[in-house]
Amino acid sequence: MKTIVLKYFILSLVLLSALYSYGQDEKPAAPKTETLENPLNKTAFHKNIMQDLNFMVLGDNNTKQGFSYEYNEKKTELSLSGALISTNYMLLTVDGSFSVDDGAFIFDNKDGSKKGSLDLNFFAPLPFANGKYYPAAQGDYESEKANRARYINHITEQELRKKAADTFSILDKIIIDLKFPQSTIQNKKHRLFSREYERQSENDKSNKILSDAGTVANDTVALFKVLKTYYKGPDPVKPFAGYNDMINKIKKNIETISTIKGKEDENGKTQDAVINAPKGLDLEKLFKDYDEALINAQNIDDTISDRQIKLFKDIWTVEYNTYFGLSGFYERESLDIYNNDVNIQSFDDRFKDTKGDLYGVKASLNHITRWKSGTFVMFRLLGDFGRGSNFEDFKKKDFIYNTNPEIIGGGTMVEEKKKTGYYTENGVAYTYGFLQKYTTELYVSSKVAGIYGKFGYSQNEALAKKETLPFETGIMINVNSDKKNVVSILLFVAREDLNVHPDLDTNFGFKIGLPINVRKSDKDKEEDKS
Repeated sequence: MKTIVLKYFILSLVLLSALYSYGQDEKPAAPKTETLENPLNKTAFHKNIMQDLNFMVLGDNNTKQGFSYEYNEKKTELSLSGALISTNYMLLTVDGSFSVDDGAFIFDNKDGSKKGSLDLNFFAPLPFANGKYYPAAQGDYESEKANRARYINHITEQELRKKAADTFSILDKIIIDLKFPQSTIQNKKHRLFSREYERQSENDKSNKILSDAGTVANDTVALFKVLKTYYKGPDPVKPFAGYNDMINKIKKNIETISTIKGKEDENGKTQDAVINAPKGLDLEKLFKDYDEALINAQNIDDTISDRQIKLFKDIWTVEYNTYFGLSGFYERESLDIYNNDVNIQSFDDRFKDTKGDLYGVKASLNHITRWKSGTFVMFRLLGDFGRGSNFEDFKKKDFIYNTNPEIIGGGTMVEEKKKTGYYTENGVAYTYGFLQKYTTELYVSSKVAGIYGKFGYSQNEALAKKETLPFETGIMINVNSDKKNVVSILLFVAREDLNVHPDLDTNFGFKIGLPINVRKSDKDKEEDKS
């Protein structure tokens, strides 16, 4: 009896121990905690800042891209601006303009002065005072919408990075095993598939980098599945045992071997590339897909940035941008100067076509705050330094010359000549001097309309009146379509010098700006695909 009780007691202990162990095994592991901070990573943030700079068509030394037309009582000007280079950290643009002081249209310049200018502009965001506000982590519907986007953003980055790594690593392994020319990834700036890449040696081969990143470069099942899409064996009925079996049979089925001679190095040696052409292997498709996978791998950060920007393009609430601008400019002005020397007999010889060459640099500090509603405030400080002329001291006049009367037949004939020229009252010649200008600009606008003002100080050593206080103010009208600015119209009143009485120094006019897309941004391309 005691033996039976002891057996039951031992059996109970075993069962209890098993149940306890089973319960311990089934207990769920503690979830991994991840903190999701900024909606955009560093690369995406800088790219978004450059994309969202307020490309105002109107204004000097600004990130304008498009056509603009200006007309007032003193001149008519047509200009075209466009981007030359655009990266995540800088923008290089070029401006070309042509102006005349007579004629309602740019080509109807009659005998007035003409001026052409060319500006090369560099812009870069400052390392501070740039950012975006997003809804708080907790709160209303918009907050929860932002949280959902943050999470999708996070897992999408992981998936895109892994997909690019897996695709390239598999094709790279196939290229290596078949002894085809292989591309290596050695540039540390290409943080391809994980942030661990930055800590690796530049001499690591791409397959080593991908293996360390946790890809499937050594998964023969995955390799076999991909290789079958490129190779059709001589006997389609007989299956292959696996990846290694297929590789070996491809190597035995070589049709031609091509050696591509390389360039000689400093030691007189060459590194040749060898292409083995097996029967049944679609080399063209394999090489094409391999190169595309390599490009996708190298551009994975841009791909992730575009996806992040797209996810959050409608979620931000307030954006502020601060950027620096530096421009070099060259101007060529032309005018006919009249010489009243009575010793000059020929009327035409009294006019001299004078060309002036002006050049210098412009600098600007710009800050824009934009709200999602389309309202924005822009503040700018500008400075110009360079070579100026005394063109403003010249006055335009129609000069008339009458020949001596001649009796022809029964009447008298007088020949009259007329030509427009420029002169100064004290006879000062066209000359140059150092020019410096300082300007403050303020724009305040809703999505539809706004106001602006410009106030400055100018000192031109070539002018009789060396110092002036120019001022301009007006109304902005923004015509929009599909959340994009289509046409900007400015109605303005301008003063060349506030020290002069308004009756003698007030000009009215208008400016029209038409933005253009010089190059589609990656964001626009992504939206076109969706």
